[in-house]
Amino acid sequence: MYYVIMIDDIPYMKEGCYIPTYETVDAAEKWARKLSTFGGYRNSKIEVTRATFKPITTVSEGLRK
Repeated sequence: MYYVIMIDDIPYMKEGCYIPTYETVDAAEKWARKLSTFGGYRNSKIEVTRATFKPITTVSEGLRK
């Protein structure tokens, strides 16, 4: 099970290019607490949620036969 940090119901993206995942709730909560001290996030709702990697849309099946 993996966990992600949500800020105002949007996944937190590290440096704007990827969404970090955490293997334990404790690790995610530790980083979420640190984020909550940053000026830009003080008035934001910060949550730790389970990451569910379910496909939304299949873009391509490739050349499978």
